[in-house]
Parts: sequence; structure tokens; C-alpha cells
Amino acid sequence: MNILYVSDLSGMGGGEVSLLYLMDNISEKNKVELLCRVPGTLVNECNRKSIKTFCYDFKKNLIKSLINFKKIINEEEINVVHSNELITAILHGIFLCIIGKKNVLNVCTCHGQWYQLSKIKKILIKRYIKHIFCVSCAVENNLNKQGINNTSVSYLGVPAKKFNVDRKNVQELKEELGIKEKDIVVCTIARFQKIKGQLKGIKAIKELHKEYPDINYFLVGGNVFGSEKDLKYLEEVKKYIEQNQMQKYVHLLGERKDIPEILSATDYLMITSDNESFGMVAIEAIAASTLIVSTPCDGIKEILDNNSDMISDTNDSEGLFKTLHNILEREDVKIRAKAKIIELQGEFSVETVSNKYLDIYQSR
Repeated sequence: MNILYVSDLSGMGGGEVSLLYLMDNISEKNKVELLCRVPGTLVNECNRKSIKTFCYDFKKNLIKSLINFKKIINEEEINVVHSNELITAILHGIFLCIIGKKNVLNVCTCHGQWYQLSKIKKILIKRYIKHIFCVSCAVENNLNKQGINNTSVSYLGVPAKKFNVDRKNVQELKEELGIKEKDIVVCTIARFQKIKGQLKGIKAIKELHKEYPDINYFLVGGNVFGSEKDLKYLEEVKKYIEQNQMQKYVHLLGERKDIPEILSATDYLMITSDNESFGMVAIEAIAASTLIVSTPCDGIKEILDNNSDMISDTNDSEGLFKTLHNILEREDVKIRAKAKIIELQGEFSVETVSNKYLDIYQSR
């Protein structure tokens, strides 16, 4: 089977990381290629893995885009076009009709539970997208309520072996970061956007540090999409750390490629987001056997089976403080949380996700 995956973004957010995992796995037995709207890390990583890539702004010059798309479909003998965004999927569904390739399956992954679709978008989705993979039940429920029913829930997945890291590498990372044996290591991994809520985590750690002076908080991520608004938020975070003299125990690491090692060196992954439709980093933490403390996001609640030991009651710094404090104080809570993480391992493997996708591809 020849599959063309399509991405609007090339910065490595959760959606792009999961797409790379998926392509890498499916390419073992199928021909997999990537069409990306912009150059960047995703394109570079695909090239490194010898996944053929095409890169042009398919939403800018539609006539040129149609010509380029037709050439790809014909020359690469594509059977499936799988987009990572609804409008992109509609566009390429229309293109397939124009070039007489209605036999090519056009599908999409939907990552957002907040979409409010106009009447025209609903018509176009029903006409041009054959199937929508929803990353959570919350995403599917939102679409179903709006009359879009050609859907299924397919969680994102991770390659478990990638998170079975060499302990020597973890120890070297701890030495690099100055982590001592007695330290309590908390980490947030997210691009810097206000909706990711890093300031909530910093404020929670500020209060915890009064009782646990050996706590260290590492923030991994950067201004992935080059937004001025996101850069402003990053500067706001830096300013708060400096003004409250937290530099000795709150550390900004920027973008990193050693996420499996970082998670293995971490005691608690803190998810601080205002909301998450899924939460790629949560299943990476599960694969690394790292405990999670999270705001009550729909996606994270779904992943953790609404586990009250790891999910805060309120979406603020106080809620995060109380949840992490409770785990630190009570060994029974920590044991229960650890058991839940172990129980969930295997549910979010990229192999499981790949098989679900391939089943849909082949059944249509």
C-alpha cells in the first residue's frame, strides 16, 4: 500500500511527533511518503529515516498545488491520502475528485475537540473525507454532536522500545543537568504557549519548594512554531522565574531530542495545560514508567482513566500543588499511581495504532 501523509506543520508538537512514530512503523511493510506545507524538523527527521518528502505550501497557490498534487498521486501511485488537519483533508479530497482519483482513500486525523463547524464545512467533510480518526472520545463526541459520524477513536501511540533507555545514558544526563540522588525531579514537556500553562507549574513548584527544598523543576520546550505571541509568553515565564529568584531550582532546557532519557530521569511529569484533546507526552511518560501529575484536561483524564491520584481537582497552580503534594506525602498514593502507570503500558503502542489505521485503509 502506498500512503501519503500530509502535515501543515513541521515543528515537533505532539501531533507531529506521533505522525513521525506512525510513519516510521507503517513504512516497515508499506510505502510511506510525507507532504508538508513548510520545511522544518519533521521534514528533516523523515529525510533522516529515508521517508520520501515533498514540501510546498499547498494552501497558497491552489492551481500550482493541484498540479503538484496530481503529479505526486500519479507518479507515486498513491492509494491513501491521510491528512493531519480537517481543512487540509477537504482540500485534497476536492483535488482527488478534480484529477479523477476518487478511488484514492482520503482520510484525516482530528486532534481538536473544540472545532465548531460551519454548515458548509460539515457538507464538505461528509462529501470529501471518507473517514476521520479521532485522538480521543472527547474529539469524536464533539464531531458526532455536529452530525459528523464517519469517525472512530484511535489513540496516538509510541514505540515502547524507544523509551527502554540505557541507564548509563540516563546517569550521564543527570550529571549534565546537575541532578543529585536526593533530588525530587519534576518536568514539564510542552511547547511554550499560554494554553500549555507552564506558569501554573512554576507557581505550584514555588510553594512546594518551601517544604521540599530538594525539588528541581525542568521545563522542556521552545517556541516551536515561531509565533511572536508564544515568544512573549516564554519571556513572561523567564521574567517570573527571575523576579521570584527561582533560577536555582527551575530550569529552562529549551527543545531537546533526548525526551526518553529526560522522562527516565524524571520522578514526576507535570502536565500543566489548560486543555489537551489527547496528550502525547502523557503516553510517552507511561512508556517510560514515569508518574504523572496533571490538570483535569479531557484527553489526560481519558488516558489515565480519570485517576484521582494523578489528576488535580482544579485547573490551576493550587490544584497541581495539592496533587503533587499528596503523592509526595503519602506512600500509598504513590504506590497506587505507579501501579496505574504500569497497568496502562501497552495500551498506547504505535503498533496498535498502526494496525487500526491499516484496517481502515484496507476496508475502504
